Amino acid sequence: MGLTIEKKDEIRAALETYKNRYGGVQKAAASLNNVSASTLYSILGKRYENISDQLWRNLRSQIMGSSHSDWVIVETTATRDITFAMNNAKEDVGISWIVAKAGGSKTISAQKFVEENKNAFYVLCDEDMKKVDFGIALGRAVGMRMNTQKKARHIIMEVIDEIKEMEDPVLIFDEGDKLGDAILYYFITIVNHLIDKCTIIFLSTDYMVKRMKDSIRLQRKGFAELYSRIGCKFYISDENDANDVYNICRANGLDDPNAIAEVIKDSEVVRFDMRRVKKKIIALRKKLLAMGGAA
Repeated sequence: MGLTIEKKDEIRAALETYKNRYGGVQKAAASLNNVSASTLYSILGKRYENISDQLWRNLRSQIMGSSHSDWVIVETTATRDITFAMNNAKEDVGISWIVAKAGGSKTISAQKFVEENKNAFYVLCDEDMKKVDFGIALGRAVGMRMNTQKKARHIIMEVIDEIKEMEDPVLIFDEGDKLGDAILYYFITIVNHLIDKCTIIFLSTDYMVKRMKDSIRLQRKGFAELYSRIGCKFYISDENDANDVYNICRANGLDDPNAIAEVIKDSEVVRFDMRRVKKKIIALRKKLLAMGGAA
């Protein structure tokens, strides 16, 4: 089924907000995958005729994330604490490394922070990233069209120069523990150029704590200095609990007491992993509706 005009208008409104965060259509387009500036101009001008539903859905997934679904995002113990840590890092204009368990609300906290703060940018890290891949991802995040034929250093320095011109920029690197040693070491160069000009925040699981400790012990290049840059400590966030799960169940239409108890019991086994919670709630809602009862 094709998207209705109402849905397209909803995406256009989200695009208007997204465009304003980047300060213009050209930079907004540069931050997106497979969406041209001319397409954005057409959408913002309500000229929808030649834009395919596939392109609409691609745009929606990039600028709205899960906000277009029927899943209600609820503030939890973890999101509140992670947001607190990110705000503190921004006030200090320094470098911070926030640790939370897998499924501990890191990504949703970071994405919400980016939505609510001008010149805050999100980069999802990958273990296969090379320096040039990292530079291109960073450039796209801040709204730059990068020449992929240039060497990694040239690309990264162009992005650094762009960031230096911004007001109170914040860079958030999600799953920072996946980055290879070479890129983590290169962060020393990035920090040196952006010191006192840009907030840099890493998010990861506690695997990074062990990796940092082992790397310093083995005297791997750059790790001692990187550890010093984050104040020789990781910020360990608070974890979600049963009360958070209860609130998420209620906010997402699961009101049956027995079903809620089942979700809580199931999630306790995995220390309240929010991915597991969401999956379980959706499954129980479907089950209850299929049985003809209220969720």
